Amino acid sequence: MKLARVVATVVSTIHSPVFDARRLLLCDLLDAEGRPTGGYTIAIDRVDAGAGETVLVLDEGNSARQMLAAPDAPVRAIVAGIVDEVSLEPEEDETYEHSPESLERGRFAREEYARGDYATLEEVKKRYSLD
Repeated sequence: MKLARVVATVVSTIHSPVFDARRLLLCDLLDAEGRPTGGYTIAIDRVDAGAGETVLVLDEGNSARQMLAAPDAPVRAIVAGIVDEVSLEPEEDETYEHSPESLERGRFAREEYARGDYATLEEVKKRYSLD
């Protein structure tokens, strides 16, 4: 993922059907401190981001297509989140325990693997982004 700032909306009247009813955003790429890197990307908006907002851009075609459930779509980048804050220094009392959401994903993954829904444990890890 990359940090970016939404600059504008891109309008395309002639496009692939996958872009129907989807908003395209022009995003300036940022470094970890929020400074423009000089690069940009055009991404599909999935989070209703607005101009000036700092966003998370998933700039890996396959992952973006998975978010759209469109494996053959001509898509590379998608805005996957709005950034509230970037903290380069960890808080003194900050801990890195598993969130309830990640524990729930792990439980679902174990259940699917036990049922035989996947041939290998690697497939389960990939589906649920488990390391």
